[in-house]
Amino acid sequence: MPDTQEELLTHLARRDWAAPFDYDGLQLRIARRQRRSELGRRVAMASLTAVSLGLVGLLLVSGRSGPGAPFLSPATAPAAVAMDASTVQVAMDERWLSSLPREPAVARIATRLPVAQLEDRIAWLDDSLSIAMQERAAQSDIGVLRSQRAQLVDALVRVRYAEQLSTQFN
Repeated sequence: MPDTQEELLTHLARRDWAAPFDYDGLQLRIARRQRRSELGRRVAMASLTAVSLGLVGLLLVSGRSGPGAPFLSPATAPAAVAMDASTVQVAMDERWLSSLPREPAVARIATRLPVAQLEDRIAWLDDSLSIAMQERAAQSDIGVLRSQRAQLVDALVRVRYAEQLSTQFN
């Protein structure tokens, strides 16, 4: 390596500065990198799909949906609760909601207030349902309360899901 500035300039002037590759070489390198990137994405998606299918299979085989929680099915449901599609969906939604932290790490007023209001309204409907069932109210009244509750739980799931997405991308 040259010691002085003059020697360095002389050395640099004599050096061959040809490009290591031309435009076609650049295009080739970009295409290779894109193929490797796409292959990596496909492998990741295939792995994620395999793991997801394995977990679903495990849940179906074990007959349980979580640690210690029995899977709801018409055979194991209490006689007082009719297991129609909306009841099963509400149970799945509630299970997902219970898996979330009670309060998110980052709270936004724009979403926390509606969440609190929805949770309060659901609690009020739960109390109303309990009272209606104790007083042996008409099945149509109980059905209306359950329908309203299912709609509120669905709305709560949507808001909490949006809240989860916003914290992941911010």
